[in-house]
Amino acid sequence: MMLQLFETVLILSAVGAILTLGLLLLKPVTIRLFGNRWQYYMWICVLVLIVLPPITIWLPEKSVIPAAPLPYIELENPQVITDILPTPTAYEDTPSYTKLRFIPSYTFNLSTLLFIIWLAGAVLFLLKIILNYAQFLRIISHHSLPVKCPLLDEVKAEHKITGNIPVLITPFFDIPFISGLFRPKLILPNTDVSDEILRHILRHELTHYKRHDLWFKWLSMLANAIHWFNPLIYLAVRQMNEECEISCDLAVVRNMDKEERKSYMNTILFMIAQNKIPPIMVSAMANSKKQIRRRFNMISREKPISKIMSAAAYIIAAAIVSTTLFTCNALAENTKNGLETWTKNEFYLQDGIQFSVNVSGKNVPAWVFEDIAGQDGNINVTVKRWQIRDLKGEVEDYAIVELQGAKGITRLSNISATSFRAIDKNSGSMQRIPELLNDVYTSNYSFCEFNNIGYEGYRNSAVADLVTKNSGKHKYVKVDFAFNKNAALSAVYVDFLVANEFDNVDVSVELKYAPVKADPDSLKFIGNFEKDYVFWAKELTLPRYFTFWEDSFVNKRVPGIDISVDYANTEGIALSTSVSHPQVSSYEINVYDQYNRLISSARDKKAPVGCITLKPNPIIYLYGKDTGKGAPEKQFVSGQTYRIDIVLFGKENKVVYRQRENVKLP
Repeated sequence: MMLQLFETVLILSAVGAILTLGLLLLKPVTIRLFGNRWQYYMWICVLVLIVLPPITIWLPEKSVIPAAPLPYIELENPQVITDILPTPTAYEDTPSYTKLRFIPSYTFNLSTLLFIIWLAGAVLFLLKIILNYAQFLRIISHHSLPVKCPLLDEVKAEHKITGNIPVLITPFFDIPFISGLFRPKLILPNTDVSDEILRHILRHELTHYKRHDLWFKWLSMLANAIHWFNPLIYLAVRQMNEECEISCDLAVVRNMDKEERKSYMNTILFMIAQNKIPPIMVSAMANSKKQIRRRFNMISREKPISKIMSAAAYIIAAAIVSTTLFTCNALAENTKNGLETWTKNEFYLQDGIQFSVNVSGKNVPAWVFEDIAGQDGNINVTVKRWQIRDLKGEVEDYAIVELQGAKGITRLSNISATSFRAIDKNSGSMQRIPELLNDVYTSNYSFCEFNNIGYEGYRNSAVADLVTKNSGKHKYVKVDFAFNKNAALSAVYVDFLVANEFDNVDVSVELKYAPVKADPDSLKFIGNFEKDYVFWAKELTLPRYFTFWEDSFVNKRVPGIDISVDYANTEGIALSTSVSHPQVSSYEINVYDQYNRLISSARDKKAPVGCITLKPNPIIYLYGKDTGKGAPEKQFVSGQTYRIDIVLFGKENKVVYRQRENVKLP
């Protein structure tokens, strides 16, 4: 996060420098065509662009579920997995087929040193501003008196200002200015001036107030603090301050005749002749003597901008800002170090099934009628399957059942992975649902409220945002799917049950209630549910680091991370690795064949440097109820393409880098 912030600052500082040079080069033309007001707001845009992105990096994003249902996404050409290798415990050392050489992972390098230097400079800059402003507020608090200014109300009416602006008199400063972002005050010197001069002063300061110029002054200070190392940003701030005063002058004198303008310029001369200048974080009428000549020239020669040129000015400004934003985003995306971090949970809807059941006259638990079904007994059931990426970058599969009736909605999450198996005619399920004997395969999901204290981590996980708050009634739902010999869904049954304190269902409870068959005419599929269900049912629920929507994943280059394929043949795949990035502490590498079968893996608690050779690993085959271990003679087959998923982890086993390689064996 820290290095990402620093890199973002460098990128935006470079963009700000380019914009500054561009605006300065175009200034002779744009100031003649569009005027000083356009110049002023363009400089503000530059400062906003280089300040807001670094700030937003520090702002936490709240994990939220979309208010509207996510669009149904169909998985194209799903691969049916017939052979599964269970992933070993995360980051456990692979004992065989791995040759590794390690060097210590550096925790301090040049990037870290530069970041510390930049951060120290930014903090000192901000500290200086804050201390100066605190001293200024202390002076105003101890050396000023509130007074009434009848002329102020008159000028406020001219500017259509209704807010209260207190007026203070102080002997400490000799020029007038506005101070305060949220409760602005007008500070006047303890000096006798004519009503004409006072009117000019009030018009000038109230113009600043109405345009919120003081906010932009603080923005410029923040820009200087963040980009303290960039001289062009100082130049941009100085240009903004100059155009601020000139555009304010022109707004004040817009309706004045020649004599009134001379009087206004004399007021500026009177103010600039004073010695005690207030801090730069206030809006003051007087500024540097070097700017006076230019201010007077603009006041004397000011000409109105035509409506056509005003429209053109807005269009050009919008084009410059939008182009800059696009460029910043593109640069940040391609040069942000390639390291990944997730600040909110990501939810991906795969597919699902909808149907209805009627529980009238059925033997179901009390909670069904208490919380869901009305007198008609109708319940609409939706089973949706999700992939969820959590804040650590891990991707897991979940199923959510939604039960909706006249009394309310209940959403529960799956307690176990699905299984796809041939029907055992002697099983208890067959005795309870005899109709299933006509089918060939069954599969089921079990859903519960996770009352067991052992599921505390689950209740705090990302999926908790998708389910109903625990009611304490130990709700338990099991959905059975039956498939015929053509692998087509033929029947769906729902068991409404009550779990025990361990979120299990006792046999006596299961026999107490009868399964309820879904209305066949109500079956509706979401996405590709029926087509790819076997794929989901056969796949074990294991942590992943890529979703099904990342087939076009693009690798990013990262200094300190260099992983490439050294060689690949039927004996194995070798990766050349050099990882010295300070944020990387461990790794996991998985190799998949064209059928999405995991055929080789390597993992370790240390960042790799050297060579990793991935050899064929034994695969666990799932044939109906039978499980057996074995490995084909040739898992790496000539002419076949294999996918290599490389994942690097940082602190707390968070994913910080991912890479994908596709290798076709000769």
